[in-house]
Order: sequence, then C-alpha cells, then structure tokens
Amino acid sequence: GDHGAYQKVWDLDAASGVHEGFGCESLRDVRWRTVALVRVLEVQHEGKAIVLVSHGDALQILQTAFAGIPVREHRSLPHLNQAEVRELVKAY
Repeated sequence: GDHGAYQKVWDLDAASGVHEGFGCESLRDVRWRTVALVRVLEVQHEGKAIVLVSHGDALQILQTAFAGIPVREHRSLPHLNQAEVRELVKAY
C-alpha cells in the first residue's frame, strides 16, 4: 500500500480525534465502536479470556481506551506487529 497516504491520515489523527479526512471513520467513532464491542463480549464471556483480531490501527485505537490516553495519541503507543498478542487491562 501507499504508506504516504497512511502518514497523511495519521497526521490528521494527531491533530483531531474527530476528523473524517480521506473518507476515514473518525478515531472517536472507532474507539466508541471497539470499546462497545469489548463491553458486550465481557458480559457474554464473563471470566474468560477473549481474543480480538483486527487491523492494527483499530486495535491501537482501542488500546488508547485501555491506556487512558486521548484517542488522537494512538500512534504514540508501541506498533502492533502482525499476529502479536497483547494483553489489555481495563482503564475505561
């Protein structure tokens, strides 16, 4: 893919968590949607480990909720490698 296009979106992300530039879903909406999913899964699978598989950006955006940082700072988190397993601990 064109990594330059990604960088342009990430630059907008850093400035605003609500932009929809380049036809992208806003960071705020991605975070809301993914956190809502985790909450539903936690109820449905109480006491069990849950494995989430998705695109790196969506998971990194979700991780901001667990880390308690502004969503626009998602790129400040360590990069997720392909097939990486990362434990998330509630902070939301």
